Amino acid sequence: MSGHFRERPTLLCVDDEAEILTLRKIMLESSGYTVLTAGSGVEALKIATENRGIALVLLDYLMPQMRGDDLAARLKEEQPNLPILIVSAVHNLPESFLGMAAGYVQKGEDPTILLSKVAEIVQERGERT
Repeated sequence: MSGHFRERPTLLCVDDEAEILTLRKIMLESSGYTVLTAGSGVEALKIATENRGIALVLLDYLMPQMRGDDLAARLKEEQPNLPILIVSAVHNLPESFLGMAAGYVQKGEDPTILLSKVAEIVQERGERT
């Protein structure tokens, strides 16, 4: 039986606001994804190292200890093909950060916008592997 259905893509959501993480996890899981969460850059690096099958990282920019762009650079060093979707309320993000990302969604946008962007990136990646 297991050969018939595809595995649920695994997403890693990184945000220092626990409430946002919880809501995002519920929304994404109800849309058919497996969701790992991290409240900090350090935690996210650990999770990404232990779980090589992550299809997409949803990443906030402003976080204590390690900002999103620093984390993105570290993740790309370890896994150059790992797609990153920025989810941030910050309007003027550094070009270097945007350049590392497969996409950007404004925090607080309609959830359908986030879901369609996630689906688009995950599907693109699936077609390339």
